[in-house]
Amino acid sequence: MLQDLMSRTRVTGSRGMHRRFAQSFDDWVLIQVAQSKQRTVTKLPTLERYLIDRRRAFGIGLFCAITEFSVDIDLPDFIFKGPAVREMTEALFDMTVWANDLCSFNKEQAQGDY
Repeated sequence: MLQDLMSRTRVTGSRGMHRRFAQSFDDWVLIQVAQSKQRTVTKLPTLERYLIDRRRAFGIGLFCAITEFSVDIDLPDFIFKGPAVREMTEALFDMTVWANDLCSFNKEQAQGDY
């Protein structure tokens, strides 16, 4: 599926979009491994650590990169490094993650995965 997605976007997607997608994918894979290890430890992470990791684990960066492609824009890297865009992106991550967590909490708690 990932290979199909990349082959579809390779022709018309910008280098920046592909780089952001690849970085987001790498980050997502690494945090999945880290969270898998965390589940084997009985000590819960701090709230601050949880929030940082949860943002990474949800994969929103992947969707941001694909959205850039889908609306056919090529944003330069410096746009994503500016404080306004970073704060808006973090707010987007938080709104999405918290909405998901609130909706799935009962199920995850029942499974012992919280």
